[in-house]
Amino acid sequence: MPLRKKPPVPKPCKEKALVPREPSEADEEEACKNKGKGKALVPRTEEAHAPRHGPLPKEAHIPPRELASRIDRLKRARICRRRLSAKFKPHHHARLRTFWEENTENCDVRLRITNGPMLVTKEMCKLPRIIPPGVPKFWLRAMCNHHKLQGMVRKFEFHALAFLKDIRVDYLDETDYVLSFHFRENDFFTNREIHKGFYFREWKGNKGEPKVLFEARGSPIEWKDGYGEKRLEDDSDTREWVSSSRHKFKLRENRWMPLFTWLSETVAADDKDQDSTAEALKEHLAAGEEFRDDLVPRAIDWYTGELFMKKIGE
Repeated sequence: MPLRKKPPVPKPCKEKALVPREPSEADEEEACKNKGKGKALVPRTEEAHAPRHGPLPKEAHIPPRELASRIDRLKRARICRRRLSAKFKPHHHARLRTFWEENTENCDVRLRITNGPMLVTKEMCKLPRIIPPGVPKFWLRAMCNHHKLQGMVRKFEFHALAFLKDIRVDYLDETDYVLSFHFRENDFFTNREIHKGFYFREWKGNKGEPKVLFEARGSPIEWKDGYGEKRLEDDSDTREWVSSSRHKFKLRENRWMPLFTWLSETVAADDKDQDSTAEALKEHLAAGEEFRDDLVPRAIDWYTGELFMKKIGE
């Protein structure tokens, strides 16, 4: 008995791109005829099918393959695999500044991947819906996975930090540097950039020795109506998770200040009250070094949780 051939599978028709056009005279005549019949003639435009700006809608979903390809590209653009304090000695300020200047391009690549626009891939062309660009909540997840900086991110700051686009390290000279936090437009504050600067100098009688931090300068946050640190702190959590063994966790009191408090606070050395200011400067500098030496150069590894699992193993 001869085998029957399978019927040919019809090829999917390609949708034509929507091109905006002005309504013609024929359209106006048709609109007059259909007037009162419950029909309305609307010109087809690309704006009606454009993706939403600002926060992604809840139904927005990035396919796992596409998200994995973006993470692979972020790993290839990784700035460093080791903590910078282990790679450079404390007095190698000039080498550290040169290192950040050489990796500016990698920072730009990371910004494009995490925020878009993305290159169109084959997987994106096969799907009928629009894929949201970037990697959602990249920096928020990286900070929450960091073994130390997770204590600075409170629950009430999650929504505001979801709009964080990028964190940059800019050196002013051999020792002074500024951490720049870039945000998208949001409903919480009007600042598009928030800076945290660290300034060092030599004290009298200590010539030749390493410079000492004398000011940690923050930026005032311009909160919108209805928001502010007092409003956000209503849902604060003063505890943090720490690893007590390989697979167990315990809670302890959080010694880190909230992130937005740290960003907006300015502390300068004072001869009158040296003990309190020295302790405050030490706390601000410790958080700044974690951002500069660990989180920013290895953000993708903290985002995926690989470094967090290594810390738990230790």
